Amino acid sequence: FFFSSRRRHTRSLCDWSSDVCSSDLGKMERGKPILDSIRSEVAKVKKLTAKNKEDSVLILRLPPKYWLDLSSYNQVKTAQETKQPMLFLQGERDYQVPMADYHAWENALKARKDVQFRSYPKLNHFLVEGEGKSTSSEYMKKGNVAPYVIEDLSSWILNGNLK
Repeated sequence: FFFSSRRRHTRSLCDWSSDVCSSDLGKMERGKPILDSIRSEVAKVKKLTAKNKEDSVLILRLPPKYWLDLSSYNQVKTAQETKQPMLFLQGERDYQVPMADYHAWENALKARKDVQFRSYPKLNHFLVEGEGKSTSSEYMKKGNVAPYVIEDLSSWILNGNLK
């Protein structure tokens, strides 16, 4: 069960911060300092080198060692080498992990017969239903994982297959 971008995390952070800037928060005056801070932190992550590994200053509340380790991690290669069956579930309205990432995972793992994929047109990143383009403000609303996702996940766990 994966919920991951196939892109490098610094690229995902940049895309995410751009999405936030164009979101409801980005349109509010009070959001500007928050977004400026996010941009500044993302820039720091992108500039990290091995020399920074033991620095104690946190970036986005995490140590440089974390970001450097993450930047060297190849999640696609790891998935390709994993022997266990995998299930990828994706909300098509997810702006944090866009459908391009989902399709890249499909392509990277297409040779595997024990990997299954399912996308859901109405769902966001949290697998909660919504309408139109997903935004950060949608995440502030209470919601539950769609029942059909729970059914699909249960079926895969119990039977090794999606319905």
